Amino acid sequence: MHQLLKKLNYKDQSPVLLLNLPPELADFEKYVQTVTEVVHSLDEVEKPQFALFFVTQLQEIEHIAQALQGRLEGDVILWFVYPKGTSKRYKCNFNRDTGWASLGSLRLESVRMVAVNEDWSALRMRRVEYIKVLTRKFGTLSEEGKEKLKS
Repeated sequence: MHQLLKKLNYKDQSPVLLLNLPPELADFEKYVQTVTEVVHSLDEVEKPQFALFFVTQLQEIEHIAQALQGRLEGDVILWFVYPKGTSKRYKCNFNRDTGWASLGSLRLESVRMVAVNEDWSALRMRRVEYIKVLTRKFGTLSEEGKEKLKS
């Protein structure tokens, strides 16, 4: 299995949604296509189970959050992949700690971060009901996440 897929907790979900994949990751996409079906738009999958959303603008996160309303079931694996602060090729108007508020309405919380390459970091968002222990003291996005911190 491709090392990146392994880091991203891929477990045979199909299809894999790759939204706005940058050109330098074309080889990664080719590998994924040997393992499962790949789609490139939320319009192509009713209930995504495994997705990588490459985003560089806050508006993209907000648009994706709106498009996902009512479409998440089970313990979906959603990764928001954004430029590292040190990237020389890409810039964005948010960071690891800011810009994710619109995902709170989906009951999503950030649970893990991995490096994709020298330019991109991936932040996993998970539905609160599937998080056993929420340990962060700040940056909770959803009301359910805030309640979970209290208990």
